[in-house]
Order: sequence, then structure tokens, then C-alpha cells
Amino acid sequence: RSVRLEYPGQPERPFLKPGEPLLVRASFDADAPIKDLNLTLMIYDSDGNMVHGLNTDSEGFDVPTVKGPGEVVFAFDQIPLLDGDYAITLCATARDGAYIYDWHEQRYKFEVRDPERAFASTDFPVQISLEQGSVDDLAAHR
Repeated sequence: RSVRLEYPGQPERPFLKPGEPLLVRASFDADAPIKDLNLTLMIYDSDGNMVHGLNTDSEGFDVPTVKGPGEVVFAFDQIPLLDGDYAITLCATARDGAYIYDWHEQRYKFEVRDPERAFASTDFPVQISLEQGSVDDLAAHR
């Protein structure tokens, strides 16, 4: 029925910073009982490349039989994406993939603004150290 993106703690800002949380709320209304539901969320960069994908099966979330109105929430503690525009695809299918209940291809958009202006699409935390000295001295300290 509807999808809402929320930026917890930043409701007045229209974008995320790298590492901030994101909630994706999707409301539904099943007019008949669905016993084999698998819910999928995929995130794409502005070039159409999928940067992340998951579904309720892959996350070990057992979806109970649904009927009538409800809401599914995908809560990300932090989004490791850097500066860019992203699109979300949401779909509801049978667990075996044989039936598509609903599919919303790259319909929901969000922005990540990186004040550091890193030059990639994902955040890979790293610690860098530098040691100086002779090769023998360095080998002895490891």
C-alpha cells in the first residue's frame, strides 16, 4: 500500500550521513491469507548496480501467515554507503519464487551525503599504521 523511509534521529534532514540508521516501513493489505511469503529489499546505486540485497528467508526471519493490513519494517542500524543517490526495490513473493504478490522496482529513493567526500560507494573501515626502520628491526617487532 505504501512505503516510508525514516532517518531516526534526523527527521528534519532529507539525507543520511554515512553510518546513520535507516528504517524502511512498508504497509500492506493481504486480501487472502498468505502462508509462504518472502519479503525482499534491494538497494541500487545511481548507475543501477545492486549494492545490497536481502530477504526474510536469507535473514532467518520466519514470516507468519499474513492476512489483512499490516506493516513490515526493515531496520538498518547503520548504512555503510557513502556519497550518492540510491534506490530501493521491495517485493513480496512466494518463498519458492513461483508467484509474485507485489514488486516495486527501484521506486523509493534516498540520499547519502558524505561530508568527507570519500570516492567510493561503501565504507570499509580501516586502521593504518606506519613503521619505519630497517627490515630486520621491523621483522623483530612483529
